[in-house]
Amino acid sequence: MRRLFVVIAFVILLITTPALAILPAGDSTCVLTQTGSGVQPGAEHMWRHYICTADSGDGSVDAYTITGFFDFYLYSVETWPGAVAPTDATDFTLLDLITGEDLMGGNGTNGIDATTPKTIIPRSAAMNLNFHHMVKGNLSLAITHNSVLSAIMHIKITGVR
Repeated sequence: MRRLFVVIAFVILLITTPALAILPAGDSTCVLTQTGSGVQPGAEHMWRHYICTADSGDGSVDAYTITGFFDFYLYSVETWPGAVAPTDATDFTLLDLITGEDLMGGNGTNGIDATTPKTIIPRSAAMNLNFHHMVKGNLSLAITHNSVLSAIMHIKITGVR
């Protein structure tokens, strides 16, 4: 009976964690809008598209937990502005919550432009080169240096395994 309770509690946690991950502290939001996947000879790929909206009071964006990329190699992150463009050269980091490492390795600096889409390759800061990290846990997306109130930013994360 105890084992059944633990299994049920674990299933409830798995179901509710993605929903809790998008609840902001202020009125900023980050919502998963599309998920895609596919298989090519020798590789499986998956992508998730998030639309993040900055706080209407100060332009900040709360950090969000992203799930589903465990055991994938982070391949690329695409960004583009929405209908209300963010501050030009807005930054972002993508932390692996198991290792604590920014999988962008600094390549997320100026990663969100006010007018132009960008495709950013992950980087290893330790090795000082572009590097496709294997994701070991949930990710934390942190967007900083935006001051445009209610700015909209699109973030598309792609992983390969």
